[in-house]
Amino acid sequence: MQRQQPLQRRSRERVQRILDAAAELFDQKGIDAVNPGDIANHAGITRTSLYRYFPNKTSVIHALALSHLEKLREQFRQVRDQRLDGEELINALLNVHIHFLSKEPGYQAVWSSVAITPELHNLYELENEWLSDVWGNLIIHLNPHFDESRLPTIRRMIPLIVTAVLRDCSRDSTAQLDDYFAELRNMLYLLFGLKSK
Repeated sequence: MQRQQPLQRRSRERVQRILDAAAELFDQKGIDAVNPGDIANHAGITRTSLYRYFPNKTSVIHALALSHLEKLREQFRQVRDQRLDGEELINALLNVHIHFLSKEPGYQAVWSSVAITPELHNLYELENEWLSDVWGNLIIHLNPHFDESRLPTIRRMIPLIVTAVLRDCSRDSTAQLDDYFAELRNMLYLLFGLKSK
């Protein structure tokens, strides 16, 4: 294994500091209210240093979205590696997603922006395609007799429904979160051929 050059490590650390600062500001102020100068100041660097890594705010959002997606994928992989049964697996995946949506810095702001920003729309599609694969494969695994003619539509719908419900609940302080999550779980149990609780 080759030893890392200090400059490369410092560059990665600086990029991470920029992304952390951006996530924090996006959560506090919203993406539209934050400019590259704000991000640079919050990260403790100059604008020139910021532009060395990111030519504009959209590139910061893009990098942060990719970082979120990779972290979420890794957490889903960890759940799948536990070899849980059907209900436990659905609950664990939903809990990871719920926790990520509500706790990961910048996630809400970034992914709301990704969905409506033409330059970033491919990331939105990438996330949906990946989640479609996760849930589609889970349907086949848990319900081998599932009508395959329905699978393309259902595998696309599940992540859209799950993500919409979770994002809406995490933004709405008046929502009865436990009730929403229980109904979401029940819906998935029924779809996967499991008994609802």
